[in-house]
Amino acid sequence: MSLGMLYLNGEAILVYRGFRWAEKYRTKMVHLSLQAGAFLIALFGLKAAWDSHVLNKNPTTGQLDPIPNFYSLHSWIGISTLSLFFFQFLFGFVVFFCPGAPLAVRKKAMPLHRSIGMIIFVLSLGSALLGISERAAWKMTCWTKDHEMCSEMLITNFFGIILVCYACGVIILVSYSPWQRLPLPSEEMHVSQNDDDYGSDTAPFINNRRHDDD
Repeated sequence: MSLGMLYLNGEAILVYRGFRWAEKYRTKMVHLSLQAGAFLIALFGLKAAWDSHVLNKNPTTGQLDPIPNFYSLHSWIGISTLSLFFFQFLFGFVVFFCPGAPLAVRKKAMPLHRSIGMIIFVLSLGSALLGISERAAWKMTCWTKDHEMCSEMLITNFFGIILVCYACGVIILVSYSPWQRLPLPSEEMHVSQNDDDYGSDTAPFINNRRHDDD
């Protein structure tokens, strides 16, 4: 789940910062691909978590002893974040990737799309940290029974710190306005030619795609 909802999602967010010199339709394709990959990996993670509960076995008897699903705060925030991510992905695909959305709709939708994207990213971090704490409380007994720091606990804590540092880095890079992507000269020309039909984001995609097909 952390690989999809945090790392790949974070990289997708940073595509427009790291590749400011690239054509818009190429960065848009990378952004879309990373987000699709993040969602698929998150679904696999959800299935694994579900199976770990449903197929749980009693360590003493070896018999199935299912753990109830969606009881913890981690599961509530996690499933809410994943659902929000799905609707955000669907909304972004229809409005910003598919041809035909009016320019006025794109301009109004972009701030909302960016804000919800960052909310999802922060919620993903919170859900991951809750999951780490939940596992430490349920599975690790070295600190509750033996009153010592075991290697598994140390690795778990450092993993959480790494996630926080990565998330902070993404937020800082996105918030730093001088690194915001500006339209390339060729894109500004395409926008002026195609605003009436496609809108500022789709026009570069349509024109460059036609050029590549030639």
